[in-house]
Amino acid sequence: NKQGKPEGIEYDLLMDFTKFIKDKYQLDVVIYWEKMHSFESLYETLQLRTKPILGIASLSITESRKDEINFSIPYLPDIEIIVSRPDIPIASNPKEFTKMVTETRAISVANSTFEQNIFELKESYFPNINLVYVSNVNVLIDSISNSNDLWGYISLPNYLSYYSENKGLNRQRFFIIENQ
Repeated sequence: NKQGKPEGIEYDLLMDFTKFIKDKYQLDVVIYWEKMHSFESLYETLQLRTKPILGIASLSITESRKDEINFSIPYLPDIEIIVSRPDIPIASNPKEFTKMVTETRAISVANSTFEQNIFELKESYFPNINLVYVSNVNVLIDSISNSNDLWGYISLPNYLSYYSENKGLNRQRFFIIENQ
């Protein structure tokens, strides 16, 4: 948040987990936070770890990532949806969705499943997608919220969190992706 304190759905889940450990096993879990400024720095930290790391994130479990990172059993499905600003209408049919995709720009985080989803849309349906990049999902959501010509994939929990704060996002109803 603006005061530099962790917050959000992942933070709440991790705090509830530490409370569960305390209640069930009478153990105190002490958490040392490290801020990651980009998805790539988070992923590199997970790959090159020299000590155990505990975290909760909306990170898709893909076959290639299974070889590089130790994942726990998934606790939620990873549903990724397309969002845009409210002044970009919600597409009610494929023709309207095509118009939205081709008349605006996509935005994503490099090396993410969000980016992979856009590449698949580009390869299979919309070869002229114009794609721009940001460092992390918070910047991605803020960029969409503050621009009148951007759309992109985000995880459903992030959308619900921003929606509850009236951040100004429309959920498009086409090309929803569910990952492990």
